[in-house]
This record gives sequence, C-alpha cells and structure tokens, in this order.
Amino acid sequence: MRVLHLIVARGGSKGIPRKNLQEIAGLSLLGYRAITARRSAHCTRLIISTDCPEIAAEARRHGAEEPFRRPDELAGDTAAGMDVILHAMAWVRANGRETFDALMLHQPTSPFATP
Repeated sequence: MRVLHLIVARGGSKGIPRKNLQEIAGLSLLGYRAITARRSAHCTRLIISTDCPEIAAEARRHGAEEPFRRPDELAGDTAAGMDVILHAMAWVRANGRETFDALMLHQPTSPFATP
C-alpha cells in the first residue's frame, strides 16, 4: 500500500504565536509529527502544506518535502481543513507520476501520536 503522509501547519495562530514551532523537550511539535510519520511502516512520501517559510524549513529539517507553498486563501484561520487536503492532493496528482492508495493527515497540535 502506498500512503502519502501530509503534515498541515500554517504560520498564523491567534492563540499561541508560532504554535507549530513550539518545543516540548527540545523538539518542535512539527518535528514530533514528521518523525512519527517517517517511522510509520506505511509512509511512502511525507510532504508539508504550509504558508510559512520557517515552518517549511523545520519540516525539511525533519525529513519532509515541501513541494509547494500553500496559497494565501488556504492559510487563514477561516480556511477549511478539507480544502487544504484537497489542494495538496490535487497538486500531487497534477505534478507527479506517483499514485497513492491512501492519505494520512498529520497535525502538529497532536504531537504524541505513534507511528
């Protein structure tokens, strides 16, 4: 089974500035999710959908690809999560030769998931 793992992390946050880059025990929330995804037996490809260069750099540091930058209309706090997922899936379909059987969604605000 080929599974695309998608981390979604926008730069803006109303409650906690730089939320997705906050650290617990020296590792960012984003880092926890990227490491967990890469350790999964079913991770064919790991990408990030973000509007923020700093988040993109942190994701790359932990082994994720940044094949595109999330458009502004999907980066605000009113953007629907499903629209972000559909954008990523459409981009992968239009810009690659790979096909996937499933998509696994990763949100940095749930850092303690297991592979």
